[in-house]
Amino acid sequence: MKKMIVIILFLLLAAGLFAADPGIRVDVEAGPALSLFSVYLNATPAVMYDFGLPAVGIGLRNYIGLSFGDIYTAPHALVELGWFYAGFGASFMLKAPNPETNEAGFAIPEPDEEEGPGFLPFLTLGIAPPLVPLGPGKLGLDIYADFLATASPVVVAEDPENPVGSIIGTIFITAITAVYNMFKFGVSVTYSVQL
Repeated sequence: MKKMIVIILFLLLAAGLFAADPGIRVDVEAGPALSLFSVYLNATPAVMYDFGLPAVGIGLRNYIGLSFGDIYTAPHALVELGWFYAGFGASFMLKAPNPETNEAGFAIPEPDEEEGPGFLPFLTLGIAPPLVPLGPGKLGLDIYADFLATASPVVVAEDPENPVGSIIGTIFITAITAVYNMFKFGVSVTYSVQL
C-alpha cells in the first residue's frame, strides 16, 4: 500500500512539473481501441480550461467499429489533474453494426426511452502525458479505459441433444459477453494547443 501511495505521489509531482499555463486548450486525438469483440478507431476532440495543474472541459469521443461497421459518439465532461483525467457523459449509436458480419445477429444496447433519458452512460479514465513540443502545441500519448455500451455479437451455444440448454446457454453467454464488451482499452496520439 505504501508503494502505491509513493507511486501516485511521484506521478502527481511529475505531472505538476509540466502544469500548463492557465487558459483555454484544444486537444485532438486519434488511435485504436479494443473491446472483447471489436477493434475501433477513436477520434476525440476536446476543449479544456487549464487552471494550472487542474483543468475542466468537454470532449466528444467517437468510435468507428472496424470489425462490424458500427459507429458511436459520446459527448462528455472532463476533469483533469495533471496527466490524469476522468470524464462522464452520454453515448449514442449513430450506425448499427452491419448484420452480414455475424450470422447470429447482435445484442444491441438500447436505452429505455419510456423510463429514462434516451441515452446510455459513458465513462472514461486515463493518463495523457505530453511527450514533445511540436509546432505551436505538444504531441502526447493518451492511455485510457472507457465504459461504453456497444453492440455485441450473439454467441450461439449449440447442443443438438439439448435444445433448451442451447437456448439458455446462448442467452447467458450473450449477456455475459455483452457486459465485458462494454469495456474499451486504447492508446491514442494526442496533439494539444494552448490558445
